[in-house]
Amino acid sequence: MKPKTIRLEPTGQIYAIKLSDSGLVATQRSHMSLDIFFKDNTSGIADMSISPSVKQQIVSYFWLKNDQLAVVTTKSLELIQISVNTSKAKTLTKEEISIAWCKYSAESSVFVISTGQEISAYLYARDCFTKISKLDIPRVSSLKEKAVWIIQLYKTSYICHLHTQNDETRLILHQ
Repeated sequence: MKPKTIRLEPTGQIYAIKLSDSGLVATQRSHMSLDIFFKDNTSGIADMSISPSVKQQIVSYFWLKNDQLAVVTTKSLELIQISVNTSKAKTLTKEEISIAWCKYSAESSVFVISTGQEISAYLYARDCFTKISKLDIPRVSSLKEKAVWIIQLYKTSYICHLHTQNDETRLILHQ
């Protein structure tokens, strides 16, 4: 695989940079928008800038298939289609939900979202998000993002987390 060199104009702090399978680059320089650089960009100036439709702070974002971008805000999970040909972005679907933190597994196409009070799983398929389930987890408010994983064992996806009770720590699996 040939390394990709990207030149960015020095216009401020960069919170995140993510590369799509097709060579698009998304950079986050503010909490409210993302800059998109097309594959052949040599200017260092973004080809387009996108903002979530709910105008809330971006928690994270993930490149999906076919130049689709999942944008996670404090109030929604949005699926945005990036069109290089027209230099436009279109919101395909949006799940309105309060979000404290989010994890995504490209292998299983599963998002795990914590509201701070409950944890839910969403499946990304056919250009939309489908809520799989609300996970029955005791003391969700104390569950931290770094203690939750999405794993695959024998072609089956699991959401797992650590649970500590009476000085005993267990790994709990949810299918």
